[in-house]
Amino acid sequence: MQKTERGSHLFVVISEECLRSYNCMRELLNIYNHSVSDRSTFNKKIIPLFVDELPNYSRTDVRDETYQYWQKSYNRLDEILTKRATLDICIEDQKELVRMKDFMMNITNILAWISDTLMTRGMNGVDEAIQLLEDRVSVE
Repeated sequence: MQKTERGSHLFVVISEECLRSYNCMRELLNIYNHSVSDRSTFNKKIIPLFVDELPNYSRTDVRDETYQYWQKSYNRLDEILTKRATLDICIEDQKELVRMKDFMMNITNILAWISDTLMTRGMNGVDEAIQLLEDRVSVE
């Protein structure tokens, strides 16, 4: 998992399910962080492939839906952990809470940046994504 974000070009499969998956979001956040939160670096690195008909993430109100999902998830976990005695909270629970906060803090940037890249959709888009990868590699 930690080597994924180091790739020079990465196919990133985006779906509604992915954007609500803790593990997928952790991977996407790792790619974002490894790009030093730099839009140009991030957009050169990723080749998004949308498997669902997703909304236009260039709009703030659309990105906010995903933000709200992670905010609710964060608040729910925080409430659960707050009810526990301090010694009953394991390090993995604490890490999960911190990661969810990171998702919340960065998801709108990530989605806005992804909306600026060529977006291939569905299985027909796989050939387009491969062509985009070939084009990027040949330029380097």
